[in-house]
Amino acid sequence: MSDLVLVELRTAEPLTDVRFLFRPDLVPVFAIGFCIYFSALGSQVAVATLLELPGHLLGYGFSLTPWHFSLYFALVVAEADAAGLAVMAHAQATDGIKAAVRTGIRSIEHGIYLDEEAVEMMLEAGTWLVPTLSAPRAVLDAVDAGASLPPAVIAKAHEVIDAHQASFAMPAAAGVKIAMGTDSGVGPHGSNLTELALMARGGMTPSEVLVATTSAAAELMGLGDQLGRIAPGLRADLVVVNGDPYDFDQLRSNIRLVYQDGQLAASSPKEETAAD
Repeated sequence: MSDLVLVELRTAEPLTDVRFLFRPDLVPVFAIGFCIYFSALGSQVAVATLLELPGHLLGYGFSLTPWHFSLYFALVVAEADAAGLAVMAHAQATDGIKAAVRTGIRSIEHGIYLDEEAVEMMLEAGTWLVPTLSAPRAVLDAVDAGASLPPAVIAKAHEVIDAHQASFAMPAAAGVKIAMGTDSGVGPHGSNLTELALMARGGMTPSEVLVATTSAAAELMGLGDQLGRIAPGLRADLVVVNGDPYDFDQLRSNIRLVYQDGQLAASSPKEETAAD
């Protein structure tokens, strides 16, 4: 992809439709907000995928294929690499996951419909998985609590739960690099500990789950030299637990003390009473 040339065009108003080409060899590749990005791919390509501000993928004159997504991903990865950044992809369907892995995206969030080939590709490329097993359950919990969500969203949450859990078992068994994450915002912030029990039920050992939640997550975020482990020179972010730290179903109620940078940040009511 080294021959790609990006030209940025800034528009006066947010983009909702693009039906023009300024030069036959410059193809609109994607649009974000007030910017259209063009790529010099040659006149054989009439149009390409546009990513509009609301997040809709728009195609003009063709049906979208994995090739179009791969082109978009490659451009994003190239720009991020130039800035010293990594790229993650919220990818659920098999073809989208594979397209993301092929173009060097660092981590796959969700990964609901993995297959054996996708897992092998992730192993070969060193791609991370952030499974977010709790995300569809959080949607259903929100509905049970009275949230008004579109029927299609609710139906999808019901549909993917079992497939998601079964899909996760493959990379967990194969040794794909896994970091804990919850797609927080779908569920309330602060409920991330529910993910640990789901990862254990999906085939990870309790120790693997804790590694994914601490040092592996720090490594994925580029913070492995600062936190995620108890070691000299690293930040003293610590959780003190009463009881079995591998009892994930009871972990939240078993937390007694939380330290951030070596300073007490939170304590359970029991600890506060004892201190008094």
